[in-house]
Amino acid sequence: MKYLLLQRKSNAGGIILKKILLLVILMIFSLTIAQAQPLSKKEEMNLGGPVKSVIEIDGFRKNEYDFSEKGLLVKKHTEFDFKTHRSRQNLLYDGKERMVKSKIIVILPNGEETETGITSESEISYDDKNKIYQVWQIKKNEKSGFISGTLTNEGKKLREDYLLLKNDFQEYRYNSSSQLIKQAKFDKNGVPKSKTEFKYDVNGRLEEVQSYSWIENQNKWQLRAEGKNKYDNLGRALHTIRKDYLEKDTLIDEVEFEYTEFDSYGNWTKRVDKSFYHHKVYGRIVKASPRTITREITYYEE
Repeated sequence: MKYLLLQRKSNAGGIILKKILLLVILMIFSLTIAQAQPLSKKEEMNLGGPVKSVIEIDGFRKNEYDFSEKGLLVKKHTEFDFKTHRSRQNLLYDGKERMVKSKIIVILPNGEETETGITSESEISYDDKNKIYQVWQIKKNEKSGFISGTLTNEGKKLREDYLLLKNDFQEYRYNSSSQLIKQAKFDKNGVPKSKTEFKYDVNGRLEEVQSYSWIENQNKWQLRAEGKNKYDNLGRALHTIRKDYLEKDTLIDEVEFEYTEFDSYGNWTKRVDKSFYHHKVYGRIVKASPRTITREITYYEE
């Protein structure tokens, strides 16, 4: 598992929406490529057998995944249903499970999608021969670049430059197994801004994540958040804990996973997540209501 993270009536509101949307696109793009390889998405989801599709329902969110007969993720569709708005995301992937197309639609409370909602579309092109890639934003059938980057020999991100975000850039580092172990963000002058480091267990599953912010006036890194995951002998997540180090407090979020139903291939179809929230300073523990996640899985004929 991965490390376990508008309303408008005026021109000003529209600008805010566009900025939020751009950040969402960047986040999705970064997380898509920066996954804990060499595990495939199918392995990451702990799926066995000739899986064709998965529909996963988690409260206000529904994820739909389509896999090729080779077991590679080719498409993902997500729907969110919040109190203030709804949204849909469609993502397409290439033969290396790299995102090649994304479309995000935000639906406002009145139900409109075109005039008052925002539709964002982007395409990513990869040139593995020359080890470069480009992210294009599409508006009214016109393409404009807003991320350019370089690739490793394995086709993973090495560096990306954000053309629309004051020329900030981000660099990525991998271990000998081609797993992401570090990503760091810098401003246009090369001054550090933030970094995240990743550690894996012997089976290649994400075990620990630590996020830091650069404190320029002290010339040092400061730990902002960290998370740890535990798995059973089948690779299923059993427990995750995240600590957010706030200015005057530490917020601790713990989740325990219980698998209760399985299909004929042994893939889980129902899971119960039990969450606990702790405040280190105030000593307060809040136990959230258990959340149930269900999966409907279809298979290719063998």
